[in-house]
Amino acid sequence: MPIHTVAFVREPTKASATREFVPVLIDTFFAVQGTNAAGTANAFLLPDKMHLVAAYAIGEELARAQIVAPSLLSVGYPFIRPLEAAATTTPASDPNFQVFHDGSVVIPSGEPLMVGVEFEATAVGAGAQTTAVALLWFSHQHHQQHEQHAQHGPEQPHHAGHASHEPTFWLRYELVAGGDGAGNTVKWRWSQFSIEFDQTLPAGTYAVVGFEHIGATAISARLIFPGCVHRPATVAGTKLGSRTYQGFYEGLFGIYGHFKTISLPYVEVLTTASDVANQHEGYLRVIRVGDLDHPGALGHGGGWVQGGHEHAASHGAPSITAGGAVHASSSAQISPGGPVHHGALPPR
Repeated sequence: MPIHTVAFVREPTKASATREFVPVLIDTFFAVQGTNAAGTANAFLLPDKMHLVAAYAIGEELARAQIVAPSLLSVGYPFIRPLEAAATTTPASDPNFQVFHDGSVVIPSGEPLMVGVEFEATAVGAGAQTTAVALLWFSHQHHQQHEQHAQHGPEQPHHAGHASHEPTFWLRYELVAGGDGAGNTVKWRWSQFSIEFDQTLPAGTYAVVGFEHIGATAISARLIFPGCVHRPATVAGTKLGSRTYQGFYEGLFGIYGHFKTISLPYVEVLTTASDVANQHEGYLRVIRVGDLDHPGALGHGGGWVQGGHEHAASHGAPSITAGGAVHASSSAQISPGGPVHHGALPPR
């Protein structure tokens, strides 16, 4: 299930008494449209018909966050619930996170997508400087499944580990080079870094099925797989003992992508301040799926692994329930202990 995450960022500005739209962060996959009073783009244009998988919103004195797109008026603009109203714009441990029910929100190609926010009246009255960040996760997968179902009946999914129950391993990485050129993050922007694992991996092809990133001022981090346009993100933690949303540990988003040991993925980090790279570290949960000549191409996103062979993303993406679980009848679930098995996530 190829996943791409986009970000909306409102840098510290005096709180407005009315709803305002949050500027977008320029993206390599989603085009942008529209400007606000500061001349900043405030809407993404989707490159394809895509399914909204999840959402996250955080801000100082943030009261409400709402997803705005014309097609959503068939019912109404959905709010991001729960959200995080924090003293700082860095995620809490076990952050509030929204997962959308399978098939519930599909955004057409080329449609402008925005996020509107409102702030607490006390912040508005005091003229306080407030911030807001929204992250949205999109997938191509679900609408393809629904169209296939309508035309041909239900499809039999292929499951990760269905035949071989591959073990999974959490591997630690460090940021090494990139950012502003001096090894620092650029605040309120995606800062790209190359990574280095703290141990040598056996040569081969690996699938990433879990993602955690830690940095003192980090909000989020995205993975960049060479040759892949999709950049899936995680909600960051600020301390080694903190935790992100459990779905990033438990395989809720399927396979993020594949990499070979001769071409590691990059990591983009979104922070509230300029950090040096060595103040960050992260963890990838990986499955070794084959040797370097494995048919999984460099950076191949989505897809599932069955008996050592990769299947297209349109076969066996998870079915996400309203509670944030993965439906057992159409997914493979990755257990905290290692092997992939069938079943739903435990209650949050």
